Amino acid sequence: MQEQIRGKKVEKIDIRTSTLVRCGFLSLLKEEFGICIRDSEVALAEHALSCITIFDTWQDFFCKTNWERDNPEAAGQDYLLENRICREIGGKIWYFSHILWEEWPFLEHVK
Repeated sequence: MQEQIRGKKVEKIDIRTSTLVRCGFLSLLKEEFGICIRDSEVALAEHALSCITIFDTWQDFFCKTNWERDNPEAAGQDYLLENRICREIGGKIWYFSHILWEEWPFLEHVK
């Protein structure tokens, strides 16, 4: 699925060695997407980062992900925002792939 999404992946940020950057990212993740990760769970934070794709516009998001075709019952912007699938941050559309998130092999151990 990830090959089909042609938005901008989040460039590698230094969440492994920079506590300040990691804490800022984890705060954003909790506030915007409802994902809670402890500061000590660096590998999980890196996985969360890999689940985010940023799009310039809603049209760009819908076009590049085929969201409306694959999820017709959940295709509205309101649904995507209310369910924390997408967020509008800094004038961009941030998409958090819950499918990728749930595919992480050790996720069940941190719930």
